[in-house]
Order: sequence, then structure tokens, then C-alpha cells
Amino acid sequence: MWNLYLIQNIHSMETYIGITNDIDRRVSDHNRGINRSTKRKDGLGQHQRDGAGEWILIYAETYRSKEDAVIRLVPHLLVWCGRTEDETIW
Repeated sequence: MWNLYLIQNIHSMETYIGITNDIDRRVSDHNRGINRSTKRKDGLGQHQRDGAGEWILIYAETYRSKEDAVIRLVPHLLVWCGRTEDETIW
């Protein structure tokens, strides 16, 4: 089973959406700073090593396949990129 998930940083209120086949491990990875997109950054944009435990799971949906989870994820990515489905470049 695959999960589309939404996590939120408890300090900055920033959100992150992704897909995984092991949601507990993935949230743990975010909190340990393993995911580049959710590492804390200092004022110069450099990654910091602190910040463990800042991401909490807000929402998750379960799918039978990775492809189904990706299909559900694509519209969210398009919105964040400021594109419509007709404007995709892939």
C-alpha cells in the first residue's frame, strides 16, 4: 500500500506533501533531517542539523499502487508550481 501524506512544521506552520510506502519511517526521516526539502535552514539558506521532531502528520490517504498515489499528488504539485494541468511540461 502507498500513502499520500501531508505533514506540518509545528514552528513555522509550513506544510509538505509526499508519497511513501512506509509512513511511520517517512515522518521519522523528515524529523531527523534526512529529507532535504524539510530540513531547517538558517538565514543564509544553509541546512541546520537541529530541528528534530518539528514535523507532524496532518493527513494521509492510502492507495493500492504508487501510480494511484502519484495521480492524486499531481494536482497539488501543479498548484504549487502555479500551473494548470494544460500547462504541464512533462
